[in-house]
Amino acid sequence: MYTHCPECNTAYSISVTELRMGQGQVNCSRCNTIFDAISSLSDIAFDSHFSDFRDLPVLSVEQSVIPVDDTTEEPEVHYLSGKVKKRSVSSSVTWIFGVFCMFFLVGAQIVVFEGKRLAQTESIRPLLERICKSVTCQLPVYRHPLDIEVIERKLLAVEENTLEFHMVMVNGGRIPIELPKLKLVLNHFNGSPIAQRVFYPEEYLSDFKKGSTMPLGSTVSVRLSIVGSNRDIGGYTFSFI
Repeated sequence: MYTHCPECNTAYSISVTELRMGQGQVNCSRCNTIFDAISSLSDIAFDSHFSDFRDLPVLSVEQSVIPVDDTTEEPEVHYLSGKVKKRSVSSSVTWIFGVFCMFFLVGAQIVVFEGKRLAQTESIRPLLERICKSVTCQLPVYRHPLDIEVIERKLLAVEENTLEFHMVMVNGGRIPIELPKLKLVLNHFNGSPIAQRVFYPEEYLSDFKKGSTMPLGSTVSVRLSIVGSNRDIGGYTFSFI
């Protein structure tokens, strides 16, 4: 088979393999024109430049041109790029929302199961108070009897059958705490208990108000009158509960 360049009319011998390799597009070696060899295929070569058909140049595989269609590839690339980018943004939003939900559920479980214990933890209490202030919630009163320091205590016989217990206590912690209950035990000379009683804040404080706490560094004076025989009382013990 023969084909010829439409620009310079140079004829070439070409095979099916060469046509397939370049998809019909070839490069003229004389004028360097790329043309469609299929449109000018013929069994006879017409070439004014050659008097002998045997001298016609043969197109090699290297001269076959593989066309590149930029007009079709570019839109496809842009479309795919935009689609991938949109999917990436959507995936990121979904991932962030999932993480937020996970932390919210974990936080809710901590509040439900560990809320009371955490509210009584001195290091975490200030943070919880700030959170509750912003969301208008209320924490239970801070109870920590170990923070209470006793700076004075004594048991006096004021009358024949009456004793008075005096004590001064101070909040030695870093957070206002709930006023404690006071357990007082009167002991025999041999150390065995004779009598005991638990006193509530409203019983040992005359100016007690419900919900009141001990501010930082504040002192509280306690005075209790105990009526009963004091002949066998050899001592006492007390504790905060």
